[in-house]
Amino acid sequence: MVLRSDSRRDQEEDSPLDKQQTAAIWFNQLTQGIYITLPYTLAVYMVRNFEGSGGNEELIGRNTGLLAAAASAAQAMTSYLWGTISDHTGRKPVLMVGNISACISILALGLAPNYNVAILSRFIGGLFTSSTGVAVKTIIAESCDATNQAKAMGYMTAGWGVGTIVPLLADS
Repeated sequence: MVLRSDSRRDQEEDSPLDKQQTAAIWFNQLTQGIYITLPYTLAVYMVRNFEGSGGNEELIGRNTGLLAAAASAAQAMTSYLWGTISDHTGRKPVLMVGNISACISILALGLAPNYNVAILSRFIGGLFTSSTGVAVKTIIAESCDATNQAKAMGYMTAGWGVGTIVPLLADS
């Protein structure tokens, strides 16, 4: 069996990507990757501090996992809603809400005086940050054509990948 490429696609030149938009998408995904994975490196120390020096390690492990998962659980609950909102208000406002809420949430996490405030900050942040994933993918779909969409998605994924590694490097 011989695989053949689409001859029309081979003859088309790739449309250029908007460099400013591509950089914004890459940076957005970088910050979202950091937002999601930063607690993986810090949470165990925070939870251990909240529990005190004589804390039960099993309880510390469970609470650390809940703290790390709170934002993702909240994102899963609201991503469809943010997709609908972005259809009505536009992509940029939705991206701004997500990025601003990520900043506030991570600051609230760092300044949390106890476990309840820490998990609440992650959960509330997750309710709003799911907007960025929805809006970024839609922006790529709407602004790219068949010749450059894969490249734009690759940049988006690379930004996320770098963002998930940064907190791990900061911890070492």
